[in-house]
Parts: sequence; C-alpha cells; structure tokens
Amino acid sequence: MKSSYRQVAVVKRCGSVRPLLMSKTIAAACSVLLSSTAVFAGEPAPAAKTDEPSATPTVPAAKEEAKTRSSTPSGFTDDLDAAFAKAKADGKLVYACFSGSDWCGWCIKLEKEVLSKEEFLSGVTNDYVLAFIDSPRDKSVLSEHAKSANPALVKKYKIRGFPTALIFNGEGREVGKTGYRKGGPVEYVKYLKSIKEAPKAEK
Repeated sequence: MKSSYRQVAVVKRCGSVRPLLMSKTIAAACSVLLSSTAVFAGEPAPAAKTDEPSATPTVPAAKEEAKTRSSTPSGFTDDLDAAFAKAKADGKLVYACFSGSDWCGWCIKLEKEVLSKEEFLSGVTNDYVLAFIDSPRDKSVLSEHAKSANPALVKKYKIRGFPTALIFNGEGREVGKTGYRKGGPVEYVKYLKSIKEAPKAEK
C-alpha cells in the first residue's frame, strides 16, 4: 500500500508541472507512472483459497447407504416361512401384507398411516407375527431371499391387487383377508383382533 501511495503522489506532483517547463524525461516518467498505477489499481484480488472439505457425500458413503436400504417396515419379516414357524410356536396368527412399496399409492398410504405406527405394532404384538411380501420396482431394497421368494408367493396366493393382506394361522391356512382400511392404526388393530377371536382362526 505504501508503494502505491508514493506512485500516486508522484503522479499528482508531475501533473502540476507547467507544460512549457516539463522536460521530455519528466513527461515520459509521468506517463510510465500513470500507466503502472492504473494497472495496479485495477488488478483483481486473487481468489480466496479454502481447505474446507466439500459438503457433497462421497461415493463410498452413497454405496453404503444403498446397501442398508430395505423396504421391509420395522417389526416385520420378509420371510413368510419363518413367520409361520414363529406363529405356530407362539400360538399366534400371521399378518402377511403383499405390497408394491414404491409404486402403489394405496400401499404407501397403508404403510404410512398404519403399518409404521407404534399403536399398530404394539396393538398386534400379542396376537400376530408380521410379514411383508414386497413387489417393488426397485429390487435393490429387497433381501436376496425376498428377490427369489416373493414372485412365487404372489403367484401361489393369487394376489390380484395391492395392497392385499392375508391372515394365516400357524399351520399356514388362510383365515382372513383385508387390505387398506380407513380409521388409522387403532381401528386396524380392532379389526385384526376380531379375526383372531373368530373360532375358525384357531383351527
């Protein structure tokens, strides 16, 4: 800053010399100083550098996230045979929801309004083993078991639309059928309890 100040000061002094007395040498010096001062004053500031890391997620992190994604809701299993075995051992029924979790509007609504709610999970835990048989467009959200088993289960139980929820006893016999129901988790639990209490459910 001091160098720039001296240059401007010299220019001002040079500019005050009468034209008739200004020598060629002084005129040349003034011209050079004027030119260099203009360049110095108009020179852009260097871009600031930063060592802060980018906020963009790294590729490995994105891959790790993809590996951990699953369409199976909390409290459910995607293995229907395992659900049958547990239901038989515990004297419970099986609630098996056949879904299209990433494309079926009513399936998404059912999961959001009922299946993901604590009132539903706590309300059926004493009576039901929960299974989720998904048929999503994005197969990466399925376990290896579900990828191979689910298409066959959809065909076996003649699922024609989604969501379809089948109720089985521990022996694998169908004792009830439902799907999306209005009223939220409380009303849904009441309906499932009514099926559990029906005489044919225990046979």
